[in-house]
Amino acid sequence: MTWLSRLLPKSPLTERRTFNHHARSQREKGRRRVVILEPLENRTVLSNVSVMFTLPSTLTITGDTHNDNFKIAEGAGAIITVSPGTAATTINGTSGAYTSPHAVTTINVTLPGHGNLDTVSLTGLGATTTTGVRNVSITTGGNASSTGPYLNLSVTGVHNTGALSVTANNSQLLATVDSSQFSSISILQTGCCPANVTLTNDKAGAVNVDEGSARGDTITLNHDTFLSTELEQGNQVIPMNGAPWDSQDDTVKVTNSAVRDLTVEQDLNGKNQSITVDTVTVSLTSFGVVTEQADGDGSTSTVNAITTAGVVNPNRLVDGPPGISIDQGDGVGDTATASNSVLPGNISIEQGNGGGDVASILGDTIGLTFAVPPYLFDLFGWATIRQGDGVADVAVLDKDVVNNVAIHQGDSDNSVGCTLPPGDIAEINDTTVTSDIFITQGDDDDDPTATDGNGTVAIGFDVLGAFGSSPVTAGGRTDIDLSGANNTVLLGDVGSSFSTGFLDVYTGQFGGAFVSATNVTVFDGSYENPGGPEITGDGDGNVYQDNGGNTNVDADVNFAVV
Repeated sequence: MTWLSRLLPKSPLTERRTFNHHARSQREKGRRRVVILEPLENRTVLSNVSVMFTLPSTLTITGDTHNDNFKIAEGAGAIITVSPGTAATTINGTSGAYTSPHAVTTINVTLPGHGNLDTVSLTGLGATTTTGVRNVSITTGGNASSTGPYLNLSVTGVHNTGALSVTANNSQLLATVDSSQFSSISILQTGCCPANVTLTNDKAGAVNVDEGSARGDTITLNHDTFLSTELEQGNQVIPMNGAPWDSQDDTVKVTNSAVRDLTVEQDLNGKNQSITVDTVTVSLTSFGVVTEQADGDGSTSTVNAITTAGVVNPNRLVDGPPGISIDQGDGVGDTATASNSVLPGNISIEQGNGGGDVASILGDTIGLTFAVPPYLFDLFGWATIRQGDGVADVAVLDKDVVNNVAIHQGDSDNSVGCTLPPGDIAEINDTTVTSDIFITQGDDDDDPTATDGNGTVAIGFDVLGAFGSSPVTAGGRTDIDLSGANNTVLLGDVGSSFSTGFLDVYTGQFGGAFVSATNVTVFDGSYENPGGPEITGDGDGNVYQDNGGNTNVDADVNFAVV
């Protein structure tokens, strides 16, 4: 608008235009703009599984990098059907199933990807019906620098004459094999991802299950029949994202099964790992059961109710005889128990230098004996406990029938402070020993500042208060050799007794020892000092308490007799 137009009178047309413009502006201001969002159609990405048959009899199944979910069904005549497990998976680009044109003897499955979830099921015609299929191999992607897919695998009712092989390369694994039979089973999972493997009601030749280094992994076997069986956790450390991959809280359980022999290993140092073997039959021509754990604190290994099938022939024990071996590292507060087993071999428990370890042999019958009158000879049947230099270790036998006992406990290592630490305890109760008992504590160091001593040995006397004092007999020697000062030896008790062919007790170099004897019978005196006292010790302040009922139990001049 110019200055001249402002001076001129407005025309009706101009006024009408101004009015119309103002009214339109008012109408537009009164309107509300509404944005309408229409939902998109489902954009779920389908996974596709490729299946290819190759003459003469190989079926190759390859997943993609999405969430594959498919089923493999073994049918009569070894005809295989591969079908989608969900609508989100296609087979060879279609929603229908694939059926092999000819009989299949080998199935190879490859699952690529990183972090995707693959679900695979393998079924057969039942554990007692073979289809003609032999080998099944399932492998996931993944490597040391990146994780593979999460594999959820179930195998049910399959009877194949070949091997089942599963390899999960740095992949999370959930695998269940139930009511199936193979010539062998191998399940290998490596890396830092969790693994849970369960085998139930299965039959196979050699079985090998290996898991990686994640925390809380599990291996469970129940009601299985296998040949040589090896189970391992912590087989490979692949540190990723700074996480502590140390197999803490891993567990292995083998129950109600029959194996040729069994080896269980937990290789890393995480805390609170556990091994349980309960109610298992092993072969007469095998080594039996072996468990091994590393240096984690609070490790537990329990081997219970191990037996053999058949009658033992001492002349036919080519690879045996079967026994129990438990080996634990330097962790603090480890517990090892071998119990309620009947075996022709030996039982051995070894624990490292961690303090507060407990080793128990309870209710076992081991070894063989044969008589050549008037003598009784023993073969195998050693009950052996060896503990390191930790403070307050405990070794105990109760309700056992064995041929020989050997207990060795190291120094009560006291690296903090200068006071004498709690000593070790070795106790034998309610046990029959065909031949000899050997018990040593400390390393026999002549240094009076060493932390040897303050130990306790009890035979036929329940110093732990857990079992009740009960009689112990040893047909041969009993040799107790202690080191340091202030040791205690308790032989027999009221309502209990201890009898042995020979007795030799040495209470240590530095005195302060206390020996108590109640209802103790020594048939042949001292083995080390024929005609001499059965109880000896150096240093001052030693006390021998004769509570009565004793035969041939005498102390040397370094003891005050009360």
